[in-house]
Amino acid sequence: MRSADFIELIRQVRREGRAGETILLHRAPLADAWIQAAGARTDPEAFGEGAVIFVLAEVTALKRLQAMEREFVTNVSHDLRTPVTILRGYAETLADDQATMSQKTGRGSPKKLFPPSGAYRASSKAYSP
Repeated sequence: MRSADFIELIRQVRREGRAGETILLHRAPLADAWIQAAGARTDPEAFGEGAVIFVLAEVTALKRLQAMEREFVTNVSHDLRTPVTILRGYAETLADDQATMSQKTGRGSPKKLFPPSGAYRASSKAYSP
């Protein structure tokens, strides 16, 4: 395994006695490999001076799941805003076209579906055109 981050983690364990982090091992499109590594010094009498032990866990699936979650939240927030904007645009277009509609076509349709932009107030009075 060749990774500058993992080599640095080994050095940190030897210096400080213990350390752990999540490391990207291989960077390629659709082929990232992530490991979670934790290490500690061993007993010098049993294993010799400077020996360390590491526990590695492959967490690539977890990292991919986290990326999918971020993408999902981004898409959902966008998709929820878009229909409201579209409906408001249609409503404003209908209200603006009211003046050019014939009397028969325009009968029974509301004069204004939404107040003009910026007309929203914090008061309890209802908007009336």
